[in-house]
Amino acid sequence: MTGLHDNNELERIRAGIPAGVKLVDNHVHTELAYCSEDMTVEKAIARAWAGLSSL
Repeated sequence: MTGLHDNNELERIRAGIPAGVKLVDNHVHTELAYCSEDMTVEKAIARAWAGLSSL
């Protein structure tokens, strides 16, 4: 990530999640997703509930 200052100097800024922050991405796709492979609505719902139960 970069930022341009009024004096036309470019500053690089490191953007990211601080160390120690524990984030989890729980998401599912249905058979309509372009990346779907052997997925059904029933399986998507089951995975969604399984993911929610881990929170």
